[in-house]
Amino acid sequence: MARAKSERARSKTTAIDDLTQSIEQLQAFLPTVEDLGREGFPYLEGAKARTELQLRECIKRTFGDKSPEFQAHRHHKFSEPKQTAALIRSLVASLEDRKLELQGLKPTTPEPPQHPTEHARPSMTLVPPSTTPQAAAPSTTSSMMSAPPVILHVARTTTTEQAAAVPEPMTAPTAPPSPVEVSAASSSQSIPPRVPIEPISSLFRTQETKPMPTVQAPSAVAPPPSPSPPVLSPSEPTTKEAAPSRPTTTTTGSSPSAAPPVSAQTSLPEADHLSITKNICQRFHFVARQLRLRAEYRSSVSIEDESDVQDLLHALLRLQFDDISTDEWTPGYTNGASRTTFLLNHDRLAVVTKKTRAGLTMTDLKDQVRADIERYRGRGRCTSLLCFIYDPDGRIGNPRGLETELTSTSEQFTVEIVVAPK
Repeated sequence: MARAKSERARSKTTAIDDLTQSIEQLQAFLPTVEDLGREGFPYLEGAKARTELQLRECIKRTFGDKSPEFQAHRHHKFSEPKQTAALIRSLVASLEDRKLELQGLKPTTPEPPQHPTEHARPSMTLVPPSTTPQAAAPSTTSSMMSAPPVILHVARTTTTEQAAAVPEPMTAPTAPPSPVEVSAASSSQSIPPRVPIEPISSLFRTQETKPMPTVQAPSAVAPPPSPSPPVLSPSEPTTKEAAPSRPTTTTTGSSPSAAPPVSAQTSLPEADHLSITKNICQRFHFVARQLRLRAEYRSSVSIEDESDVQDLLHALLRLQFDDISTDEWTPGYTNGASRTTFLLNHDRLAVVTKKTRAGLTMTDLKDQVRADIERYRGRGRCTSLLCFIYDPDGRIGNPRGLETELTSTSEQFTVEIVVAPK
């Protein structure tokens, strides 16, 4: 007997341990399912297929291949991560209920209290009028309480007019009526006749027919009096035609509030040209990087040298400016190779480009920029110079220090240096 009890306790403990292990295995799928619902998850399809297979095997191992849980979800797909997470939580909840039941900790549901049956309400029974006279009730209150119940004869009527037309059922004139009958008769006589109610729409009929009074707002300025027609003397002929009136013209120049005429084409100020060009240079690297992210089996666009920088910058400047001139010249630091400079704002803004490379030191780069500054400072029309230095590999250790060192501002000439990316 003791051995049977110990075996039952051991099997119960084993079942509880198995349920605990199964609950932990199912709960381990929840973080994976939440990650699969995230955007940008790498190798999403393969991860979904692998997790689906693992979840099915876990349900089969936990509940058995003949269980209704496995039969219902043996072909479950991860079409919606939230539905899969809800399914896992419901399975975990069923396992936890089974575990509490084995441990004897599951609370028993209390039985609903049985409400006593309601006593049947006393119903009034309609009795046809009888010809037997009723006994008169005593006058005292005590005798009324001890007297037998009095039967009230109520005739079925729909309106008060029909109730008034029904004759009294009492046939014996000598028997006095009971107090209940007297009170019923008095209450039926005191009810006033029903008055038909007029529909609500008729109440507003008079308001709809009444015209609304028209109130004319007083004018702030009285209109000028109309000129009276000229009176012709008897001596003047009636066939004389009046002279045509000349159209009145209003001169806008004399009015102080009149706006001056705006020309069709307005040119941007020089500061706007410079700020727009600086913004394009600062975003240049993002455009160049985007051009490398081409679709499959397509050659990417890469920036290799200074000529590539000039071509791409020229295309970007076309988005903002219509008039872009170029200046071809051969500086001394190129060993005979020509360089192109873009001229904006009627040749008052010069834009030069540079690109860092292996073998180009910081000293050489500064000398090139200074040579460009001296060339365009001597031109009569140029008032600003923007030097764009493209450094995609980060060869300039202190780009902001280089910009501060070479940037200069004066009344005659302004130099702006832009290093990108920083």
